[in-house]
Amino acid sequence: MRGKIANTIFFRGVLPAFVLLLFIGCSKTESVSDKVTVTLTSANREDNKVSIKGLFNIWERSELNAKDREGVIHIEKRTKVPELLYLSTPTSIENLWCYLEPGDSLNIHVGDDGAVFTGHSIAVEQNILLQQIKKERAKIWENRNNQVINNRSKKSVTIIKKPVVPTYNDIDERTAQFIADFKKRVPNHSAAFMRFVEIDQKYYRIQNEIGLKIRQTQTYEKYSENELKLLEETLVDSNIDEAIYSGYYRRVLNAYIDYLRIHDPKQLLGNGKEYILNEIRLADYVENQFVKDYIVTGNLYSLVFQEGSNPEYIEAIENYGGQWKEFLLEQVQSAEGNAEYSATEWNEFPEFQAVNVHGDSIRLSDYHGKWIYLEIWTTWSGPSNLEVPYFDELEDRLQDYPVEFIRVSVDNVDDQQKWTNYVQKYKPKGTHLFCAKKQKLYSELGVTAVPHFSIINPEGKLVYNNVLRPSSGIPERLLKALVSE
Repeated sequence: MRGKIANTIFFRGVLPAFVLLLFIGCSKTESVSDKVTVTLTSANREDNKVSIKGLFNIWERSELNAKDREGVIHIEKRTKVPELLYLSTPTSIENLWCYLEPGDSLNIHVGDDGAVFTGHSIAVEQNILLQQIKKERAKIWENRNNQVINNRSKKSVTIIKKPVVPTYNDIDERTAQFIADFKKRVPNHSAAFMRFVEIDQKYYRIQNEIGLKIRQTQTYEKYSENELKLLEETLVDSNIDEAIYSGYYRRVLNAYIDYLRIHDPKQLLGNGKEYILNEIRLADYVENQFVKDYIVTGNLYSLVFQEGSNPEYIEAIENYGGQWKEFLLEQVQSAEGNAEYSATEWNEFPEFQAVNVHGDSIRLSDYHGKWIYLEIWTTWSGPSNLEVPYFDELEDRLQDYPVEFIRVSVDNVDDQQKWTNYVQKYKPKGTHLFCAKKQKLYSELGVTAVPHFSIINPEGKLVYNNVLRPSSGIPERLLKALVSE
């Protein structure tokens, strides 16, 4: 089905780091040049190259080789819009932010105390502010609670009390003061830079006010009325071009997109079977073309490993992929090239034998007459376990529909008792089966990684293979549409 599919592990919470920064095709900032330049020196001899992740080539990682004879690494980039570069050297710096507008130049020296900026005065001041903000926010991760550390030896115990870790509100107040001081000190700062910084500050605060989970999908999250109002701010602020530069803005926007995918208050989404087009229609919740492009391309990218060469998916890429069409098509080819098994073709009848937790023999055909949402999983797979609450929620929401939710473990045969103990202890929802002949099952369904999801109709035909995970929010609408035909 749909050729050879690679079920590569992909976290929706991680996607923003790949695509969010890609789509600002123009800017309101007037430029005096079409390039930015950076020179970097380091006190550490091992820092002989720098890795660059740029705003518009976040998927691409460039290695710029060694220092010249004077010990300098030169970076030059042509651009008509502001660039947010992330620089890393082998030993001294990791993900150093550099904000540069066309015409800016920046000199960076990396010493024992970190990066020091010299050069164009406004660019220097703006980047110093970014480093202040980043350093302040990093404090929250250094140690979240007061801790007592016992350093034990044979004769004594030394108790060291660590300092109180600042709260998010403390950090918000201090970074707000940094920004206010900067405005007074550098009155001729870039307006575009300040829009970016203030949006970033706003959504740092919003992310923490709603307790947004980092690097985790927000599907089925329960939001209060006030929290939804904060999420809706992303639609208002989408009209600010520089908003998309902020990782915090993008993170909150992604959470709202997850909510809209399920609830669709404006009823912009079509039939659940049109889920590829629905991923594009979600962009209609905003007007700004930059943000539209981000949503569309990000959503299409998230479908790569499930859809592969599905003609409808390829057509969507061709029609809506924009400047990233070629990249998306390359990812499709890469996914198919990495597949180990050919999936069963549509209209075939997959069949396998398994046992339940009581040791009773079960065949898939025993469930004919119902729609089946089938998961192939293992107890040891992190991604499989991450899907458990979403799988349970999906079953609860479809309890009045004729759908059988079956979870088939492909743990090693020696771990069957471990699987039984897991099911009996945690009681995850669904009908639980254990399949000892996993290679046949893998071949039957084209499984290359777990978890793997499929939809089978009441006649036993494989209708959708390697379908989206429950956490994506897509299976709910899709199953409702199929059952209602």
